[in-house]
Amino acid sequence: MAKEFTLNTGYKIPMIGLGTYLITETDFTNKVIDEALTAGYRLFDTAHMYNNEKFLGVAFKSLLKKHKLKRQDIFITTKFVPSTNYKTEEDYHKLVKESLENLQVDYLDLLLLHWPGVYGLPNKSKEVIKYRHNAWKALSKFKEQGLIRSIGVSNFLIRHLEELKTECNVIPALNQVEYHPHYFDLELLDYCKKKGILMQAYSSLGTSGDRSLRNHKTVRNIAKELNKSSSQILLRWATLRDVAIIPKASSKDHLFENISLNFEIPKDKMESLDRLCINERFDWDPNDII
Repeated sequence: MAKEFTLNTGYKIPMIGLGTYLITETDFTNKVIDEALTAGYRLFDTAHMYNNEKFLGVAFKSLLKKHKLKRQDIFITTKFVPSTNYKTEEDYHKLVKESLENLQVDYLDLLLLHWPGVYGLPNKSKEVIKYRHNAWKALSKFKEQGLIRSIGVSNFLIRHLEELKTECNVIPALNQVEYHPHYFDLELLDYCKKKGILMQAYSSLGTSGDRSLRNHKTVRNIAKELNKSSSQILLRWATLRDVAIIPKASSKDHLFENISLNFEIPKDKMESLDRLCINERFDWDPNDII
């Protein structure tokens, strides 16, 4: 089983990463990152809105040395949502520098536009397109300067990706989207593969408040038959489609479980999981964004 994908920038990205949403406070963050590094995680996904970059920076500074790792041995992703507060390239530069300082690193492996919409604007406003393009152009420049190795997007539909290609002429390295058996966009996946854009899944297991997917009878029966957990079945279902994953976990057992995916799911079982599609999202819906 492939452990890494190669982005269209030439950089390698681990197939499995750790989503760090709700992982905050110094002691808790240190504990989770320590156990994650022990389990073998090398990709860590955060965002401005998670308010945990500083905690992660402190953890990386102390724990990389403990685990005999260097900065280049891990892959750090962060994200931000375009906003009417960011009007110039300098505004975006300050945003990137803030993340670099918080994370205590001199470059970001991957920076994503977290959402095709813009804080402060109605979803259908034509100004959204202008702000989105300006943000993307700024990231493209920072990539050229070496502050960011790869740039990408999150929650973008095909039409949003086409606009970036037409207006900015820089193709994203990655599109992070909701992707699980209850909701998966095969047209988007096919588009991304053809354009050399890696798709990365979030909410692969549902949410902490909604365990309906993990508890679905079909998922549980397949898990029992293969002697795996429901979470492992859902995560492996994604990676078998060449979709990268960033499941959130904070307990030692779940961290090890989610990264232990060296098994196959028979074709008929994959098809059974595919049939669970009901086109229902757990999270954001970008269809209303112009």
